[in-house]
Amino acid sequence: MRLRLFFILAIVLTLAAGGVLGRLSTRLPPDWGGHPPHNWLVEQLNLSSEQRNAIDDLWNSAHEKLDANFQQRRELDHQREKTLQSMLTDSQRLAYEALQDEYHKHRQQLDDQRRQLLDSADQRSRDLLDDSQKAKWDALVSRHERHGSWGGSTRPSTRAD
Repeated sequence: MRLRLFFILAIVLTLAAGGVLGRLSTRLPPDWGGHPPHNWLVEQLNLSSEQRNAIDDLWNSAHEKLDANFQQRRELDHQREKTLQSMLTDSQRLAYEALQDEYHKHRQQLDDQRRQLLDSADQRSRDLLDDSQKAKWDALVSRHERHGSWGGSTRPSTRAD
């Protein structure tokens, strides 16, 4: 009896871990490849208007395809979650939901902590700049945040890598 209970618990935990990883992956922003802002490209590469338009078209197309790919991934994750839920007994489902709730609570705490670190670094950076630099900084940060480029753990860098 103990062995059977152990195996059932092991299966539930394995399924729950897969569910947690699946949920985590659906909340991650798509990786846009980290391409630099177009203004930077124009300045650094001395692009003609024809080259700039071609690059804009290329990246706009790539973004649309990446968005579709990310949506397909979310749908796949949703289907896996639905199938997983249908395999669980009522008691397993309750245990799984409790695990999910705990995960989401801790995940939110980490997200809040990351946001505070980024906001602090942003403010300290702004404090080092003059007014015209602050305006440029704010425009750069705003543009990248809209596109999800800094959704991870980084912000602007002075390094050229």
